[in-house]
Amino acid sequence: MQTDFYNTVILLLTDNNSETIDRSIQSILHQSIYSERIKIVAVDNHSTDGTYEKLIGYVKSDDISVYRLEKRYLKTRLMLHANYLLRYTMHRYLTILNPGDMLYPNYLEICSGLMDDASHAEAMIIFCEVDFIDNEGRIFNQTPMFDKDRILEKERHLIEVFNQGMGHKVQCFYRVGTLPNILFELPHFVDFNDCFKKAWFLQFHNCIYIKNNLACICRSKYPDKIIDLASRLYMITRFKVYRDTVGNESTAFLDGLDSEEIYKNLSMLALQYASESLADGEIGTAKKILLFAEMVFEDIINTEFYSALKTLSLRENL
Repeated sequence: MQTDFYNTVILLLTDNNSETIDRSIQSILHQSIYSERIKIVAVDNHSTDGTYEKLIGYVKSDDISVYRLEKRYLKTRLMLHANYLLRYTMHRYLTILNPGDMLYPNYLEICSGLMDDASHAEAMIIFCEVDFIDNEGRIFNQTPMFDKDRILEKERHLIEVFNQGMGHKVQCFYRVGTLPNILFELPHFVDFNDCFKKAWFLQFHNCIYIKNNLACICRSKYPDKIIDLASRLYMITRFKVYRDTVGNESTAFLDGLDSEEIYKNLSMLALQYASESLADGEIGTAKKILLFAEMVFEDIINTEFYSALKTLSLRENL
């Protein structure tokens, strides 16, 4: 295969997204930097709803490469295939756009400009704030994670981002080589807008946080909220085990994991998921999530939000 060179690659992982893929691609094509510096790489997970045909329609008129997998894969395997295909497109930076999400016109110009700045040579990822868009096309704001732009220094700010980003969404801009290439690590990164999971990078790299909203992402719900919550608890526990096993000054930055705040925030995220489940009529799921919230942070039962959800779950079960 021919190897080409670009400044930034935008990776699209599509999976039956025919209704929303156009707005994602159009947001890329209308960036404020020269289109010659951008390459769109779409990897389609064997869609059957016309998504692949729509992608092919862009190939002739725009600089987009489209690959269709011969069968459907789980998202981790899909990302593994995408990582392999990216070897044939040389680039400096990468951003991953979920279908239906949009980049605002100045996203690539601002992010690449910051990464090009010699004073940010050690920064490997940019976390920028986002807006939300719902199924009706309405756009909502998200409360910023921090009150100003800042450098997030490796190790030093890991626990802070764990706390602030427990249920926070961001759009990420990566230097090439930052994403993991092995299947074992990929499950923690398949939700590319999840700030909590991206905080893992802060153990190894400096990152940049941008307060301004530079993208707009779909307000989506996790298909399995219990697994998502368990994976977040697993990540916290994993770091604690690592800290307690090594047990020296090099892991002192993980002492914040003993704070009640991180478990309170995870429990509050569980209440949000329980509320969504009740709204969708998933009473059994809501009850399990409420039990998870109690297990993670016992004092959550004293909050009004918990009491209201508990009462509603009992009433709906009658």
